[in-house]
Amino acid sequence: MNLRWSIRVAAIQIEPGENIQENTAKAESLIRAAVKAGAEFICLPEMWLHKEPIPHIDEVIDSAKSIISRFSQLAKELNVVLIPGAVYEESGNEVFVSAYVIAPDGKIVGRQDKVHLFRDEGAFFKPGTNFEVFEVNDVKLGIMVCYDVAFPESARCLTLKGAEIIFNPSRIVKEAMEPWRLYVKARCLENRVPIVAVNIYDHAHSGGSFVCVPSEGAKRFIHPVVLTQAESGSATITCDVDLLSIVEFRLDRLSRRVPAAYRCIVE
Repeated sequence: MNLRWSIRVAAIQIEPGENIQENTAKAESLIRAAVKAGAEFICLPEMWLHKEPIPHIDEVIDSAKSIISRFSQLAKELNVVLIPGAVYEESGNEVFVSAYVIAPDGKIVGRQDKVHLFRDEGAFFKPGTNFEVFEVNDVKLGIMVCYDVAFPESARCLTLKGAEIIFNPSRIVKEAMEPWRLYVKARCLENRVPIVAVNIYDHAHSGGSFVCVPSEGAKRFIHPVVLTQAESGSATITCDVDLLSIVEFRLDRLSRRVPAAYRCIVE
């Protein structure tokens, strides 16, 4: 079992422009601000490198390796765990939407490919085929990239694999903000697991990044509680997340599952 009582997390909400280098410098500045605020685990949104990534897909794909390399160096310099959002990355003649986990020594712990592709994303990307849990700094974490949060199986798989906290780097348009918030809260409540949900902000996206945790209320009922939330523009939000107080409730919830009744899910 994790021996850490709590961790300080940060969500980096970026207002991206049309210049990848300028956006990267902006992200780095926000990350440094988060570290000054004591953040140990920092997550960026999905595809924050460009305001209009699909029309510039070749450019953002070409930048992926250098971006991951740059943030590996930054993680080591700042001694922090970094999830640099989700980038468009070419691998084996296929393009994935990939979220990396970088340890404080700058080494890549692993990557989570987006499993559920949204609408016409299937014309550009290949979906991931598995949900992984990564252990870094004595914490087991999982990642749901954007639309993955809409499927309850995503968070449940991560929880069953031992995730103690889940990060949700996203790119949510204004019209989908209410469903997104409901999905995050539901996944948090269903699995008794904290979720760090990170969005971009621009003319089409509302920002609203937030951290949601399961919290014990009256008569030991669990509620999804928003600890902190960003408003508009580029922003850094940080907060402490208790990892241990909810373990008993998570184990109890999982113990009450009846897997034999769920066969239709995979048939």
